[in-house]
Amino acid sequence: MTGLLADPVTGMICFIKKGGISYVRQCDRTEELFLGSGQWLEQEENDLQDLSLKDDIRTLSECLQLVDGKLTEDITAQFECQISLKEDVKNLAEQIVDEMFFNTSLIDNSTAADSLAYLLQNMDDIQLALKTVLQSLDIQQRGAGEQDFVMDTSDINANQKLSCERLFISSTGVEILSKSLQQISAIRLIVVRDLLILMVAALRLENKSGLTQASASEIDDELIPNTCVLIKAYMTLKWTTETMATSAQTSSM
Repeated sequence: MTGLLADPVTGMICFIKKGGISYVRQCDRTEELFLGSGQWLEQEENDLQDLSLKDDIRTLSECLQLVDGKLTEDITAQFECQISLKEDVKNLAEQIVDEMFFNTSLIDNSTAADSLAYLLQNMDDIQLALKTVLQSLDIQQRGAGEQDFVMDTSDINANQKLSCERLFISSTGVEILSKSLQQISAIRLIVVRDLLILMVAALRLENKSGLTQASASEIDDELIPNTCVLIKAYMTLKWTTETMATSAQTSSM
């Protein structure tokens, strides 16, 4: 038996194929940003401020892709290792920026720095774009627009609701939720890491990035420290979801 099923309650898609079943879940906005679509605001949000923010976030997505493309597996592994050893997160990002964009022994670095500066100059309000994305990543509060993802179940019958409840109390449901949390934690860690590297690089580029003194001060004094906190939080979440748990041994005493 093979087939394709869409669940209106969870929004998941189920592929039934010979030898197994696969589930596909919806991406949230941060994942879409990471995957390169740059889509953020809803289509019906058409006032000038929203459209300007939409364009800025799309450009921000291009900046993150540029940063991510410069990172090697060794650099990312070392970054996470140093954070686990409680090294200063901002200092680690500064070292990466120096190596990626300002190492004069590598010709490609100058081109990458110029490309990044060009993208940053094309943003109308880089602070608002950064704040919007960081707010959506904040673990302690709802991100902007999160209410859009609350699903209306008023027209879903009792049998569908019951099947959904059975799914998420089953071993399959637990596995789906665990895997989803693992994926989201890993992707969001990448996004906040790349955002930190981007902000440090923007400060290093100074006038080339188009930042005013006030913008640079806000990024350095407020946004970068907040991003460092988020990196530690998502590092912890990622470690939690990837660590194998074992049941405690029953005491014989």
